[in-house]
Amino acid sequence: KDTGLNEVMIVVRWIFLFLVLGVLGLPFVYKIFEILPGKGVFFSKHLSLLLFCIFVWLLASTKVSNFTKDAIYIGGALFIILSLALYVFQWSRILSWVKKEAGTILISEGLFLFAFLAFLFIRLANPDLWHPYLGGEKPMEMAYLSATMRSPFMPPYDPWFAGEHLNYYYWGYFLVATMGNLLHIAPTLLFN
Repeated sequence: KDTGLNEVMIVVRWIFLFLVLGVLGLPFVYKIFEILPGKGVFFSKHLSLLLFCIFVWLLASTKVSNFTKDAIYIGGALFIILSLALYVFQWSRILSWVKKEAGTILISEGLFLFAFLAFLFIRLANPDLWHPYLGGEKPMEMAYLSATMRSPFMPPYDPWFAGEHLNYYYWGYFLVATMGNLLHIAPTLLFN
């Protein structure tokens, strides 16, 4: 198995996932940011990720479903249904806006892709998780991400304090863990 090809496919799947999230988030940002000139298109991926993960988190934190593919698929289905409902009610307005603001949308997508690839190349240049002289918090962050990905329910277990759970500060790890579990990316690759 070619590791290089596998890593390229991970990047392609990651970009495709955010493209889908951006499309699904468009009716939300159009409604929330309708007073802005670009109708919030620059926030569509961020808001989509947030809303999608809130559905998954609610399922896992209320113990309705384990934090597995099931919770991710159910949460994703709920998010898609809500997005499609908003599309139905705003279809003509969104369609005319997309035709009118195609340039703004393309600029938004281009900026996202540029930033994504820039940070990807930064991590490719230095993928080490530990600074040789200064140390750092990367091993702790890696442990938190792994614990979040492996926890059956939320809050995730604390990898440093047996029998306890992480406090309020796990949300960022949860966002990344949800994407990693959805795309089958191991925590070691996902962290970078």
